[in-house]
Amino acid sequence: MPSVQLHIKDHPEFTFTGNYSTAQADDESTQARSQFEIQKASQPVEAFQDLIPGDAVIFVSASGEAEEMQLSEETAAHLVFISHH
Repeated sequence: MPSVQLHIKDHPEFTFTGNYSTAQADDESTQARSQFEIQKASQPVEAFQDLIPGDAVIFVSASGEAEEMQLSEETAAHLVFISHH
């Protein structure tokens, strides 16, 4: 998984580095899925303290591309966001 840096739309002060991957759909009836996994250590994860699984966040890449992702999982060390296209 390549490492990328994304920030929260409307809150560029919250920038995160994490692993980003996209899985292609197996067939036409299944959507492709992107995943952004943030390691909590040394990152401003307090921006997500009020989120519960299923809540959406819009992340923006350095090139300006925005993507809405939902919190999928939170562990002691990671936050995992997914989106379906």
